[in-house]
Amino acid sequence: MPNNLFRPLGHKELLILTKLLGEKLNKLPYKFNLLEEVWADENAHSRILVNLLRDKTTLHSFISFLKRRYDRRFDFDEESVVSPQITSERYRIDGLICEHNKYAIIIENKIHGAKEQSEQLSRYIKKCIRLGYSLLKIYIIYITRTQYEHASEQTWGNFKGRFSKRYVDISYKEDIIDWLDEYYQEIPRKEEDLASGIYQYKAYLIQLTNNYKYKKMDPNIKNLITSSCNLKIKMEKNSFAL
Repeated sequence: MPNNLFRPLGHKELLILTKLLGEKLNKLPYKFNLLEEVWADENAHSRILVNLLRDKTTLHSFISFLKRRYDRRFDFDEESVVSPQITSERYRIDGLICEHNKYAIIIENKIHGAKEQSEQLSRYIKKCIRLGYSLLKIYIIYITRTQYEHASEQTWGNFKGRFSKRYVDISYKEDIIDWLDEYYQEIPRKEEDLASGIYQYKAYLIQLTNNYKYKKMDPNIKNLITSSCNLKIKMEKNSFAL
C-alpha cells in the first residue's frame, strides 16, 4: 500500500473538525450511567442477567431469541417453562434456570475473560445430574464478550459430544445487545423500572464492547474527512461514528 494513500489533515481542516465535534458534543444530553461508574465485574453481570430473567416474560423473550438465532444448536422447548427457579452463583454456577425433574439451563459468564477452571462445565453438568436432572435435559449457555471467544476443550471433560443440540455459545457484543434492543421495544410503557434498567444496561454494554454498529457518522464530519483526504470512501450504513 503506498505511503501517501492517506494525507494527514491540515491545520485549517483540524480546526473545522474540532469545531464540528464541539458542536455535536454540546448538543448531546448529559451522559450518566450507574454501571459505568461502579464497573460491573463478571459476578455483577451474572446477577444482572439472572435478575432480568426472573421476570417470566423476559425469560421467554430470551429463550425465544436464542431459538430463532441458533435453532439447530439450542433445542429447548420454551413451553416447558412454567415455574422456573432462577439462581445466581449457587453451586458456584454463574446462573441456573431449572424446574425440578424437568430441565436445567446452566449459564456460564465470561464477559471479562475469566480463566476457565479445570473441567469447569463438566463439574456443573455433574452437579445438575446429582440434583436429579437427566443429562438429556441439561442445557448450557456460554456467554463471552465477543463471538471470537469460545469454551476450551478441557472444560467439557467427557461431555462435549453429548451436547450438540443443548449448547450455545453467544456473546454480549453480537447477541445480548441485540436481544436487549429487541426486547426493549416490546416492553409496555407501564414497566418503567424494567425499561429503564434495560436501556441503561444496553448502553453500558455498547460502550464496554465498543459496539459501534448502532451509530452513524455525522455527514458533515464524513464529508470533511473524505474530501480532505481526497479519497472516495464507501461508507457502510452502520459504520463507526465519531
